[in-house]
Formats: sequence, structure tokens, C-alpha cells
Amino acid sequence: MASSFSLSAWAGLAILLFEAGVTVIGVVHPRVDRYYADYYISQTRPCWLTEDEAAAAAAKLRTDDTIEIGGLDATTSCFLLKRGWSYTESWGVWSEGKVADLELPIEPGKNAVVMSLIAYSVSHDQFVKVYADGVFQGDYFLPIHATTPLTINVPAGSEGNLIISFVIKHPRHAARFAIHGDLREIGIGLTSIQWR
Repeated sequence: MASSFSLSAWAGLAILLFEAGVTVIGVVHPRVDRYYADYYISQTRPCWLTEDEAAAAAAKLRTDDTIEIGGLDATTSCFLLKRGWSYTESWGVWSEGKVADLELPIEPGKNAVVMSLIAYSVSHDQFVKVYADGVFQGDYFLPIHATTPLTINVPAGSEGNLIISFVIKHPRHAARFAIHGDLREIGIGLTSIQWR
């Protein structure tokens, strides 16, 4: 028994095949840079950078002894705040959700980075697990209403860019901002980064 597709069914099939083809090409094509793949394919970065923009942002981060998060331009923020961060504010940036990743160019001769963190919680202190390039750094307790310096060691063998991941135990809705429709689930605030 012959079946016939309607015109809209053929159009839908064509669109699905086109999207599947673009995804496959994007995944296997050698000319797709990782920032494009992060944004469009794996969706692990909230913004897209060209390779030149990423190189310029990495160079800027390497020249600053202390990185003040609130003073970063949009391109440098896009590079540094890889995943799980809200928009930058004048003081720094809040994490959003349970996982937040940073991408930081490794400084030659420096083996640790110190981050200034603020815990956000409605009723209790915050707990985070920290990883550097996938190597577990430890469980940390961050008291609310205080800025806490957190030292993270660069794992042996790490080179290029260091990925620092925070797994946040108690992200909470930004209650004090809820009257303005702010429904972000925030857990930690990052104000600055300094190499040692």
C-alpha cells in the first residue's frame, strides 16, 4: 500500500535532515573551533568567541596580576566565565545553578590561584566541591556574609588553559531580588582572581 507524505511532512523531514547534517559536520569538521563548538554544539559556554577574540582575552588575563571580575569587558568575561555564571556586575559575578566553570590561562611559573568568593544562601552557609582540570581540589565551607579567599593548586601536567569547576551544594533563588522578577539560583559570588 503506497503512502504519501504531505508537503508539510516533506518540509519537516528536510529540515530535520539539514539540522542533523549541520550538527554532524560541526562535530567532525576540523575547521570548527572549540569556542564555536562550546556555544553552538555542546552549549557549555553562554557566548561565542572567535579564535582571535579568545586569544586577545587570554592575553589580557595573563597581563593582569589581579583580575577584578567587575571590571572585565564582555569578551574577556565570555572567555573566563565558561559555564554556570550570571552577568557581571560592578562588584563581580554570581554563579547560576549547581555547576560553574572558569577557563583561566595558566601563568608560567605560577602554581596556584587565589579566588575571592562570597557565599549566597538564605538560611545557612555554602558548601562547594572544587576541581581543577578534573582533579578534585577539596570540599570547602564558605560562610555567608564574608569574603573567603580560596587557593586552588594547578595540577601537575596542566598547560594552556586551566578549567576550574565549582559544584555548589545549595544554590538558592535570589530572594532579595525576587520582587523584581529575578529567579536566578545563585550560590557563590566571584570578585577577583590572583595568581601565586
